[in-house]
Amino acid sequence: MRATERRRACLVGVGETRYTKWGGITDASEHQLALEAILAAVADAGLAVDDVDGLVSFAADRNDAIFLATDLGLPELRFAAMVWLPGGGGACAAVADAALAVEAGQAEVVVVYRSLCQGQFHRFGQGPGGSGRSAAHAPSLRRAVSLLDAETAFTMPFGMFNPPIAYAMAMRRHMLLFGTTSEQMGEVAATFRAHAAMAFS
Repeated sequence: MRATERRRACLVGVGETRYTKWGGITDASEHQLALEAILAAVADAGLAVDDVDGLVSFAADRNDAIFLATDLGLPELRFAAMVWLPGGGGACAAVADAALAVEAGQAEVVVVYRSLCQGQFHRFGQGPGGSGRSAAHAPSLRRAVSLLDAETAFTMPFGMFNPPIAYAMAMRRHMLLFGTTSEQMGEVAATFRAHAAMAFS
């Protein structure tokens, strides 16, 4: 019998922290917010934090699993992974990694997390030299500090500063190939939002 026939992963808890406008959180670090969200998800699942033995994130999250595990006081971290995809695809892949870990017996309880506090770091949608800097202070050639940063060398010169712009290209191609209409895509977006609203009602 295959492992997937013996063990099935389940999504059982959701945790989140407060939402504010950019720069609105000044009393907690991004790392602290990650810890709060993880604890909230574990409580929502009806579990104890000691039950968690796996952590997965995506898009070069600055909060490494090993440090979160230490601060959470996890007795054992049997599985940790980082999906290098940004955006919605990264979130889906991180959930898939967690499910695979559970179904393969690598871990029992895996938390998928993502922590962003843009007021403490850069703001999405702006390239280097953003925040109103003049053309006289345009960014110069520099070494990338992360894989995600290096990837922007292939997108920023063409104006792709954020996910909506990048996904717009893929969507336009889909529309050309399959005749998909804006109204059909609007229906998808409205349905996703309705499903998300039901999850928190």
